[in-house]
Amino acid sequence: ERVSTSPQVAREREYYNEKIGGVTELDEFLDDYRLYSYAMKAHGLEDMIYAKAFMKKVLESDLSDENSFANKLTDQRYRQFAASFQFSTDTAVVQTKRQIDTVIDSFKQSVTDEADAVAGEVAYFKSAIGSVTSVDQLLGNSRMRDFVLKAFDLDTKYWSKDHLTQVLTSDLNDPASYVNTTT
Repeated sequence: ERVSTSPQVAREREYYNEKIGGVTELDEFLDDYRLYSYAMKAHGLEDMIYAKAFMKKVLESDLSDENSFANKLTDQRYRQFAASFQFSTDTAVVQTKRQIDTVIDSFKQSVTDEADAVAGEVAYFKSAIGSVTSVDQLLGNSRMRDFVLKAFDLDTKYWSKDHLTQVLTSDLNDPASYVNTTT
């Protein structure tokens, strides 16, 4: 609740609500990072924000055509995203008031869900870290390892056990230690 009512979330909601009504073209929408990323997050597609060309094809899809790009995708979030806009039609209104409210409500829910997930991971980490007695135990527990990597904004997909072990066991006071000699 606190996150969903934070000033930053409120500013993004106000920006979206203010600006979306003035958007008349798809490229204008895609070029406004704040609008575009807000809508993407509201639909659970934040991991695809970078894929503007792909999303343009989704938004240009004619949802009444079963062979359209969005309808051929297996993930229904793309179809739902396209359905929340009218870029494929010749209308001056990109979103109705109801669609705008739905996107805003979806964004609030995604923020709440994300906060709940983070709180769950923090609680798990706090409860489990007390029993960790070695670097191997920490790195061997994928949930704890991913939590630590994310906390330091490190990629959880590509990691080396040897490298992390050497980093975590290095003596920061020794100029010749692994961590102090690694660039």
